[in-house]
Amino acid sequence: MPIRKKGDLIIRRFRASDLNPIKQIIENLHPEWFTEEALINIPRDIQFARCYVAEMNGGIVGFISVHSHDGKPMIGWMGVDLNLRGEGIGRQMLRKVEEDLEDYGYKDLRVETVGECTPVYKPYETTLKFYEAAGFEIEKRGRLRNDLGYKWRYSTLKKALSSR
Repeated sequence: MPIRKKGDLIIRRFRASDLNPIKQIIENLHPEWFTEEALINIPRDIQFARCYVAEMNGGIVGFISVHSHDGKPMIGWMGVDLNLRGEGIGRQMLRKVEEDLEDYGYKDLRVETVGECTPVYKPYETTLKFYEAAGFEIEKRGRLRNDLGYKWRYSTLKKALSSR
């Protein structure tokens, strides 16, 4: 059953017909938020994970996927239409995921994201701040380096879910 939020925003489960609008969001977020690899992987991954979409005025304006990693729920991908960023859509999608996980008896939710990057890359900082503002805390960190010389610290963040 969809959840109605302010205005006519609906958060609901993904349908196959949502794939093309999601691809458009991904393409619009590339290259600042998603890599070339993500352009290929996101459409594949969301079809095999539990995925939700944010729908407004009949159009898809965001998506979030969650999967199990060693029996622990983990956010896979999330994106929101560039023109609607900062409107609370990401938080509402996240809340729907949390509610469903709580219904299944899960106690926490994780996400892995880039934390710190050299040189500094603003989208990574923004993503980390989003999750921290939503109640996630750093569980562990690691270091990576790519072929272009970028060095970054990735973080696995964890949020305790409320017990209803």
